[in-house]
Amino acid sequence: MPFSRLTLSEVSEYVDKLQEAVQKLERSIAGIEQEESRQTMAERYCAEVLPLMGEIRIYADALEGLVPDALWQLPNYEEILFDK
Repeated sequence: MPFSRLTLSEVSEYVDKLQEAVQKLERSIAGIEQEESRQTMAERYCAEVLPLMGEIRIYADALEGLVPDALWQLPNYEEILFDK
């Protein structure tokens, strides 16, 4: 099934947002790793990393729903859960 222009536009938008969120996550983790206190590190992981991972999940899930299975190179959520 070929992509429509709208779908291609949606995919591009989600990929851009996904890349931005991953970059934010990488910067956040790099900053946290500089902390000396494990307590502070744990608090920052909860406050910064966990929400960023949720944001990444939103974009990845949206992409998984838009991209046909034949083009999706990673295991999808159903395959992970039910070992298909």
